[in-house]
Amino acid sequence: MTGLEVLQSVEFLNLKGQQVAVLDVETWQPLIEGLETLEDLQITKKH
Repeated sequence: MTGLEVLQSVEFLNLKGQQVAVLDVETWQPLIEGLETLEDLQITKKH
């Protein structure tokens, strides 16, 4: 799933008067892993 597809899959709900963004766990987990990989690459490039 591309980054754009992830963003398009976000659902917005009103919960107790607040708007929240919801992603299913099958989308969330790879997104976090990808962001962690990017962070690791940035750290590696700095050293």
